[in-house]
Amino acid sequence: MSFKSVVALFIMASILVCSPLLAQVAESQDESGEPTFKLLRDSALTTSEAEAEEEREAWVPAIEGGSVEIGFSLGLLDLKSTLLSHDQMIYKYTDEATFWGDIEIQGDMAFNPILRIGYNVNPWFAVEAIGSFSFSEYTTSADNRVRRSNEVGAGPDFNEPDLGEFDLEARSLLTANAGVNGLLYFMNMDGNGEGRIHPFVTAGVSNIWYSMNSNFVEDAASALDFNIGAGLRLLADRNVSVRLEVAYHFNTLEWTPAEYFTERDEGTILVPLDEFPVEEGAINQQSIDSFESNSIGSMSFSVGVQGSF
Repeated sequence: MSFKSVVALFIMASILVCSPLLAQVAESQDESGEPTFKLLRDSALTTSEAEAEEEREAWVPAIEGGSVEIGFSLGLLDLKSTLLSHDQMIYKYTDEATFWGDIEIQGDMAFNPILRIGYNVNPWFAVEAIGSFSFSEYTTSADNRVRRSNEVGAGPDFNEPDLGEFDLEARSLLTANAGVNGLLYFMNMDGNGEGRIHPFVTAGVSNIWYSMNSNFVEDAASALDFNIGAGLRLLADRNVSVRLEVAYHFNTLEWTPAEYFTERDEGTILVPLDEFPVEEGAINQQSIDSFESNSIGSMSFSVGVQGSF
């Protein structure tokens, strides 16, 4: 076969092989003549993004019945109330003398994280389980102070002794609270719960525990706590909202007196928790069997996030 015949056959074979490729390239060109490429993966991503965008556009902000919600807030609990008071009670003991007076312990503003787990029964009513704790410090005051020497037969000195830097307690106060609240979105009662902003009122009952690092009390004290409050909820996204709340708490607190006020010399000397009331013109030293209860009213302020599922 001549060289020209071989060349001709090669050209014909090349045309037969390349024709489908040329046709595919022609199909991939747009009207401007620029090549385009159809990638299945990119097409799938584009479809997915489009569906997600359509879903976002279709979302109508609303509180929906049947949804479970979990929330976490940070706040403050105002414990500036009288936690314990007792007249003519020992507040200091040294080797030389015993000191007593009218004792009052007051709390302070406390840092108060709160965890909530709730269920929306319908668009306007929800039930929540609530757990919280707080920590702060308390301070002590002593009025009508009296000093008496520890020598046998010594009498009281009613000239109020000066207070030393560490004479009165100023220590830690912890609280823990667990209970159930009902929450009413009152603006949704005649509608379907739609909207981004939802005011609400809330009320509930719980148990609160107070733990005070004090020589005056034996253990932590617990009480039934009632609360009522109001707040505002802002739906920021389908599953996330911002919650602001103010609540008033009320409980009655009663501590158990410690058996001993302090111990000295590695426990060889136990100083009882005594009181020194004046009866019929004489001081009657006796152990303290109980403390009077105190009504505690405190405000809480919190802001946090809440997720809906």
